[in-house]
Amino acid sequence: MSARKRAMTSEKASAVKRRGHEDAREFAIALGIAKEFKSDPRAKKDVIDEDGFSYSVKSGEKKWQIFLYGEKHFVENSVFKGMFDISEIFLECIRVFS
Repeated sequence: MSARKRAMTSEKASAVKRRGHEDAREFAIALGIAKEFKSDPRAKKDVIDEDGFSYSVKSGEKKWQIFLYGEKHFVENSVFKGMFDISEIFLECIRVFS
């Protein structure tokens, strides 16, 4: 018989949600955004800055997913390298949080 996966309890789900909010707040502070930042959970926007730019924070053991691409993609992809070497800017951003 195969093992079934069970959904997390409501207590565990609540704890995960609170932790996500704490991580979003920490990310906002690291960006220099005031502690009172905006968010839009229905739109999956964890942090919205004063200029209306939004950020989605995916956390796990204090690692944030800022870009949908990893470091390897910016090193190897010629499209980003051809855009005035914008890959170097993205790589610097990724490495700040490494």
